[in-house]
Amino acid sequence: MKKLLLRTFAFIALATVVMMVLDLCLTTQLRQRHLGPYSCWTDIFHSRINADLLIMGNSRAWAHFSPAILDSTLHTHSYNLGHDGSAFNRQYTRYLLYRKYNPKPRIIIQNIDPPTLTYTTGYDQYQYFPYFYNADVRRWIVPNEQFTLADRTLPFYRYSNFGFRNLFKDISPSVKGYCGRDYLWDVDTLNLDIDTSFIADPRTLASFEQFLADATAEGIQVIMVHSPIQSYLTRRYGDPPQMWFIYHQLADKYNVPILNYLNNPLCDSTEYFFNIMHLNRQGAEIFTRQLAEDLKPLLK
Repeated sequence: MKKLLLRTFAFIALATVVMMVLDLCLTTQLRQRHLGPYSCWTDIFHSRINADLLIMGNSRAWAHFSPAILDSTLHTHSYNLGHDGSAFNRQYTRYLLYRKYNPKPRIIIQNIDPPTLTYTTGYDQYQYFPYFYNADVRRWIVPNEQFTLADRTLPFYRYSNFGFRNLFKDISPSVKGYCGRDYLWDVDTLNLDIDTSFIADPRTLASFEQFLADATAEGIQVIMVHSPIQSYLTRRYGDPPQMWFIYHQLADKYNVPILNYLNNPLCDSTEYFFNIMHLNRQGAEIFTRQLAEDLKPLLK
């Protein structure tokens, strides 16, 4: 019996060491990747972003705002923190981590839309794996994501559970966080039943107001921007008045300008979109040029 226990203990110890080594090797490799969501996290945690203008938002910020165009027009050094598939609760934790490892910006462009003030969790959570044992990630991100007890406690398990192929799927590289998409219009997107009802989750709304209050206190200028949506969507579902009531209420309270591009001529053409929510690269770069000109008189 004693031999069996010793052998069992030795096997568990050896398996743990092997899993820890595999975890370390894979984590080290993923921390050096510059594809998809890894790229932004790598820049954040390695303190590589020294931006005076930040772009924040969900996938529509990620795909719609070109830092290169903003920099050439406004003479800024900008970076796109757009967080794919994420409402502001996730965007805010990314911003907090950015602030811990990088200097504060002078200007923040916050993309707004109906999903911004909802609450999202679980989407593409593999992007957090390389920094899973960072104390700030454990405190701000891990408790709010859909990680199992085994994910949180066993080395390497989160990788094997997710699937290695998914970790290295070929995703276009980003440029200063921006990921323009060279896609053509997908007509099938018109058949999707998209829920555009506006729901402000109390937790997310509280974080959004805290973000605006802190920015005001620190002298950071925030500008809200509703980037274009293909007009089919607004014709079919309308424009949520409650959404604008909340955004304007916050904008008035914290003296934040709002730029609304829902009626921009770009919205009437499918040439500049790859689906009803997202501009393709051509549309995004036309939009960013227009935005840069509109920002000139607003920037302090």
